[in-house]
Amino acid sequence: MFLRHGIPLIDLHTNENLIRRKLIGSSLLVLAMFAFSSPAVSNAQTVPLENTLVSEQVKTSIASGRIFHNGEKPEVVWEEFVTVDDAKWMRLNFSQLVLAGNPLGGPSSTLRITSMTDNAVQLLNAETATQWRNTSAYFNGNSVKLELLAAPNGRMNLVVIDDITSGQQVPPNVTETICDEVDDRIASSDPRVGRTAPGGCTAWLFDNRANCMITAGHCAPSVDVVMFNVPLSDSSGNPQFPGPEDQYAADFISFQSVASGIGNDWCYFGCFPNSTTGLSAFQAQGDSFSLAEPAAVGPTDMIRITGFGTTSFPVDPVLNSAQKTHVGEYVSATVNELGYRADTTGGNSGSPIIFEETGEAIGVHTHGGCGDGGGQNNGTASTQDGFANARLNPLGICLQTVVFEFPNSLPELVSPQGGDTITVVIDDSDFPAVSSTAMLNVQLGNEFQAIPMTLVGDDTYEAAFPSSKCASVLRYYFSIESADDDEIFTNPLPAPLVTYATISAESIAVEIADDFEADQGWAVSGSAIDGQWDRGIPAGGGDRGDPATDADGSGFCFVTDNEDGNSDVDTGDTILTSPVFDASDADIQDAVVSYFRWYTNNGGDDQFAVEVSNNAGATWVTLEQFGNGPNSMGGWLLQSFALSDFVGLTDQMQVRFIVSDFGPANVVEAGVDAFSVQLVNCMEVLLGDINRDGNLDLLDISGFVELLNTNQFQPEADINGDGLVDLLDIAPFVSLLAGQ
Repeated sequence: MFLRHGIPLIDLHTNENLIRRKLIGSSLLVLAMFAFSSPAVSNAQTVPLENTLVSEQVKTSIASGRIFHNGEKPEVVWEEFVTVDDAKWMRLNFSQLVLAGNPLGGPSSTLRITSMTDNAVQLLNAETATQWRNTSAYFNGNSVKLELLAAPNGRMNLVVIDDITSGQQVPPNVTETICDEVDDRIASSDPRVGRTAPGGCTAWLFDNRANCMITAGHCAPSVDVVMFNVPLSDSSGNPQFPGPEDQYAADFISFQSVASGIGNDWCYFGCFPNSTTGLSAFQAQGDSFSLAEPAAVGPTDMIRITGFGTTSFPVDPVLNSAQKTHVGEYVSATVNELGYRADTTGGNSGSPIIFEETGEAIGVHTHGGCGDGGGQNNGTASTQDGFANARLNPLGICLQTVVFEFPNSLPELVSPQGGDTITVVIDDSDFPAVSSTAMLNVQLGNEFQAIPMTLVGDDTYEAAFPSSKCASVLRYYFSIESADDDEIFTNPLPAPLVTYATISAESIAVEIADDFEADQGWAVSGSAIDGQWDRGIPAGGGDRGDPATDADGSGFCFVTDNEDGNSDVDTGDTILTSPVFDASDADIQDAVVSYFRWYTNNGGDDQFAVEVSNNAGATWVTLEQFGNGPNSMGGWLLQSFALSDFVGLTDQMQVRFIVSDFGPANVVEAGVDAFSVQLVNCMEVLLGDINRDGNLDLLDISGFVELLNTNQFQPEADINGDGLVDLLDIAPFVSLLAGQ
């Protein structure tokens, strides 16, 4: 992972041992349906009774029994299928869920839940199961698979399910509060805005210290989960759910709310990091609203409302409870109340009230009043006393601990010679920390090297990056220890699983930066009878494991069989080949290719391969290749490779993506987005000149020995060019000295 377009990217690494599975058994449950609804609030825009998720809580009996695993490595010890006839979605409720830790240390056991409809996956361990209050995420479809991966030398594990929530959605039929009679809302994809469950309101991220969320106060009792990147509903208006990687369990301790009518209806709360990715909602979404005081109403001022309101005919049913936005006249403002004529319906409660001129959120939408061409919709202003006071006194997960800030931003690149400094402001006013424990942790080889940061002013620290191999991608994070209980605070959370990344280079030139909005000369070929690569806006809706949206926000990407939304490759392979690019400049030491990829595969031996050629496609070398397993879980994943590690650099370079599906019953989906090639320039290195005095001589011996003893990297000491300084460099170092 590395920087694209100058933006530091967060690098997510998963433990592949936690997601190896095998088929053991299944069970079948046939369920009926009954309705439940969120609490009724007069004139407030929750989802009305006739549009709430229709579900049934059914008593069942699924149990793993008491399982002890005494093996030396994690192992799947129990599996079970749960199927619900005719269900559109399902959620598991565990009466007992014991995921034992290893008494000798290490991670707890893990429960993996996989949707058989779209391969969406949730991972639960001992900590996250508690955060989810012994429930699962919401899964599309009528069947899931449970897999218990027991930790080695663990204690007792136990899974018991006595109750399952499953359901469908009745057809849209709502009382609308549409201004000027015509529903003018259009589909939108603002990453800051999410949908709550089970109540169906709207919630959004804002720029408080912990990047917590806001919704309407009357929605608070029915906020159990907040989900982002919500796909469109199906053609009948049945709401769909994003994968568990985009669902976040609410922290009930964090809730502060009031529901006392127009002008005093608000809720401030937070969610735990995602149980599968470890990312907070803000880390995953990458953005939040700036919350500002309302501006005075001007004659041309407009308000935007973005949220998950319901729809009715003649609006396309796929927009029902999907994200939509509309801009309308800004009508009135007081210290407590805001009025506007932007269209809303049930489900919009909790939406941000956005001042269109600045893009800032100035309050929270709560009540509908438009109708029959008159009236106005209303919300609570950010300046309402109770609302403002709550934000100054956060609770639970919203009570941020130690805050890391980067006044000079994060580096796009660092010198291979080392010495580039980074400045970090660490605000420990909430939880005092020990300044001497502040560290910049940089991965060199397979290990992270802890580099002490120097306190240079009030809460301000500096550290220098070490030497590194030219064109290598450096993962790094920051840490400091609490003064009270030795707790280690890290940024980003939860490092080192999630890190920042930069590239080792003196300069970078962008050769290709393709977001696929325009045709830049890619070629599609292959033997598949259906499912060839298509460039466009994803049309499948994510209901077959295909991406519902692109990766970089441009709208366009390459996906398999996008034309009819089927997305599945059938009977053969499909090959997407880049245009030829030039990486032969004499000043270039390497070329780094990066791209987002998406892949799901519900079984079989089908493969996704990425290859590079340096002779315009005459021969190819594999960059990565994988099939059904950890890489087939879906989700956009950023990959990067230094091409000189695979082939020589020429003016005839190409990259291609090959997806195959030769299994008749397999569903294989793939996507590629944000393809870039960056040409890397690094300062000339005199091999063996360890003391960097410009000479290769006996004075370099002691420094070379010290690097070997301390397991540190320096490019001058990497004599054999394998990216390491180790015993394999001794013989060539001696030869260099002898031939000086």
